[in-house]
Amino acid sequence: MSRTADFFPETKPPRAKARQMAHVFDSGCSSEAYLAHFECKVCGWQSEWLSIGTVSEIKRGVPCEACNKD
Repeated sequence: MSRTADFFPETKPPRAKARQMAHVFDSGCSSEAYLAHFECKVCGWQSEWLSIGTVSEIKRGVPCEACNKD
């Protein structure tokens, strides 16, 4: 399979820098929403208990505040 040449490489927008995500450390649910506590495996940052809307959002994680300071 051959690739076609990119005739206008300067028209591509630059890629965004990859974010470091903090993943679920502990979770639970209340009558209104899901609650989750997140931890970053790189720097050890931990979040407070956050109210999250769905289980999918909990599994996705949240951006680490310490690693993504810029």
